[in-house]
Amino acid sequence: MKNLSLISIILLSSLFKNTQKEPFTYPTITSTGKTIAAFVPKGWKIKSKAIGDLNGDKTADIALILEYRDTVSEIRSDHDTLTGNHPRVLVVLFKNGDNYNLAIQQNTFILREHEGTGMGEDPYDEPEITKGLLIINFQLLREHLQYKFRYQSNDFYLIGAEDHGVDHNDLYGWSYNFLTKKAVHDSGESTENIKAKNKREILTIPFINLKKLSELKQPFQWEVLKDVFI
Repeated sequence: MKNLSLISIILLSSLFKNTQKEPFTYPTITSTGKTIAAFVPKGWKIKSKAIGDLNGDKTADIALILEYRDTVSEIRSDHDTLTGNHPRVLVVLFKNGDNYNLAIQQNTFILREHEGTGMGEDPYDEPEITKGLLIINFQLLREHLQYKFRYQSNDFYLIGAEDHGVDHNDLYGWSYNFLTKKAVHDSGESTENIKAKNKREILTIPFINLKKLSELKQPFQWEVLKDVFI
């Protein structure tokens, strides 16, 4: 009987191992290619594309948001586990002659479906390349969030951000300039047609170095000011 019990345990353990899914892993994007398709791994698709010069060489670079075609269980950088969502990866390509070169791959910063809104909507919004800046947008419930990155010193740095929305009947807005280390905070009451009792504060942001895109794992994880996150 003991031998039978031991055999049963071994068989069940083997069955569990065979049926257990491997943890989701992000792909390794190729470093160079002649076409955009060369940077899209198997099982992934291009969700969005933005075109413009990012490194100042007067050629059109490309920012891609890649989305995994299947839904998976994904452990996020804040240690939450998302199920039934499509992982998203930000990829920036620099045009160099006839080729594209990988400038950065960021696996975690782009929000997933049902993440950050609290109401089940997808916070995703289209990225932009404007005036040499890579701009990442999110549209949350009654709130718009924007990050502005500039390529300098061989990396992408966060130089500005915007966070505007409505909390109950109160309007609020944050505008951050990380080059000047200043934050403009607007607040006021909202009526049906007008903004009333507006208030503006200009605050100094206490930090030393600009944040790199690679250092920002997810939105709302950097405490810029006391109890204020971006």
